[in-house]
Amino acid sequence: MLWQDDFNSLNTSTWKLEHSTYGDGNNELQCYRPENVSVSGGKLILRAVTETYTCPNGSTRQVTSGMVRSRGVTFSPGQAIEFRVKLNPADANDQGGLWPAVWASGWAGGGWPRGGEMDWLEVMTAENPRRAMFSMHYADPGGSHALRNKGVIGSGNFSDDWHVVRFDYGRNGRLTWYLDGVQAFRVDGVATLQGFPAPFDQTVGEIKINLALGGRPGPLSPRAVGSSGASFEMDYIRIIQL
Repeated sequence: MLWQDDFNSLNTSTWKLEHSTYGDGNNELQCYRPENVSVSGGKLILRAVTETYTCPNGSTRQVTSGMVRSRGVTFSPGQAIEFRVKLNPADANDQGGLWPAVWASGWAGGGWPRGGEMDWLEVMTAENPRRAMFSMHYADPGGSHALRNKGVIGSGNFSDDWHVVRFDYGRNGRLTWYLDGVQAFRVDGVATLQGFPAPFDQTVGEIKINLALGGRPGPLSPRAVGSSGASFEMDYIRIIQL
């Protein structure tokens, strides 16, 4: 074990609480508010709420949510990241538009997608509430955006249960995702602008955890957040030496 957070408290030296409309590039609906981030019962809770709120950039939104970014935590080839999470829609039968994610981007510099992106977990309920998605974004040899991903569809909604996700950041570009102990996706090589395994051979300096709303995957159902709110919870997150 190289680093872990069991969320017995909210360590603001480790986690920066987002306060912005981050996600506008994906046409997302939320303003992220620090007040929507909390720790309770040993769990990090990112809460989505229906409310009218004006974000610091002057944009007024009808829904708010929570997002954190790590500070001073690094994740390098030869290591694994593991976390246990639960999605809680206001209405499990009408939860479209919730978009929880645990991910990293831009660690290699040069803008997106050249700097790389690894999505260790995304659930896009507007597309399929039963599916967990695992992805990598990068620039192809011509400089255009390229994507490799795989979705794993469960027998029920992803929100029905807690799930453990692990990503092995293997050396020389060996990237492996696991869902609940079962290998879900593996990549051993892609054609990148920098020449593979770059940028997937460099240290990640920021981990992002967020609950986005609406946007590119599809519209937000009013019932997904409703009057009671929705949440994305994390029980723990760990970085482990392979």
